[in-house]
Amino acid sequence: MSLKQLEAVGISILVKDSAGYTKDSLEAHQEVGLKWIMRVPATLKEAKELVAQVNLNNMNSLVKGYKYSSAISKYGGVEQRWLIIYSEESNKSRDKRAERELLKTSQGEEKAFKKLSNQSFHCEADAKVAMDNFENSLKVLKMYNGKVIEKEHYEKAGRPAKDAKPAGYTYNISGEVVADVSTGNKVKKGRAIFILATNELDSNILSDAEILSTYKAQAKVERGFRFLKDPMFLASTLYLKKEERIMALLMVMTCCLLVYSALEHRIRLVLSTHNQSVPNQKGRPTYKPTAKWVFELFVDVHLLFITTDNDVEVLTMNLKSELKSLLALLGSSYLRIYFKNS
Repeated sequence: MSLKQLEAVGISILVKDSAGYTKDSLEAHQEVGLKWIMRVPATLKEAKELVAQVNLNNMNSLVKGYKYSSAISKYGGVEQRWLIIYSEESNKSRDKRAERELLKTSQGEEKAFKKLSNQSFHCEADAKVAMDNFENSLKVLKMYNGKVIEKEHYEKAGRPAKDAKPAGYTYNISGEVVADVSTGNKVKKGRAIFILATNELDSNILSDAEILSTYKAQAKVERGFRFLKDPMFLASTLYLKKEERIMALLMVMTCCLLVYSALEHRIRLVLSTHNQSVPNQKGRPTYKPTAKWVFELFVDVHLLFITTDNDVEVLTMNLKSELKSLLALLGSSYLRIYFKNS
């Protein structure tokens, strides 16, 4: 679906992740006149500079668990509001991951320095260039007391005589690589900060808090389409070339997702309302099963049709008590599928 078609169906604001935040994309949205909210890529130079300048103590409260500061950007030639947002929850959850990655990176840099230290150079200039290049490549560690050492080489092995002259020289790099606490803290802080951008400049129309809540709401939609990645869905086997057929398929899938989500909501509502549960994958009671898991619970349930001259008797096989209770909570229309006289 093109941007003009989105405008035609009355889309008020478009929400995208950082993959959609490019100069070409921003220009295209601007030409059509669509309002949008996007996440700014953390690799963007302007974004890196803003994150590096952030002082958490000077940030304002946005909503519970979030602090922020704002800025105006003209990236891609489009004037936009930027919210630099610090998430307290992300800070807690990502600290451990950041520590693991920092440890892994530092171990790699230590190994690289050891290899460099064992390498001999034929001239001092080459050794200095190699040392400078390595020092500039360090992301976590820092070089301490780095220097180039000259080593003498003699024609004969063993201890040289006092008047012996070296046959040649080689040059090695000496020093240490040490952890920098400030670098680690900077990496951790950067992981907990993200930037949201919008081309709606009027905060009375779209407040700062609404920018965050609208962006976060897309997670619910994405969870709904997780089935596309399920190998059982066989999405990779579908190939449609015509744009009209792709749009038709998306319409059918969206309608199916609507029915699926409505059923899941109803199942969870009746379970919580009546304080009932179904077993989860580990056999423990859950009040919030996914519709997919409920479908799997019914996989072993079968209807046996016994046909006689005068009638057809239907027997329900393998229907466990908790599933029967769920059907009763959902209503008579569900029970009638499994019990003829219900």
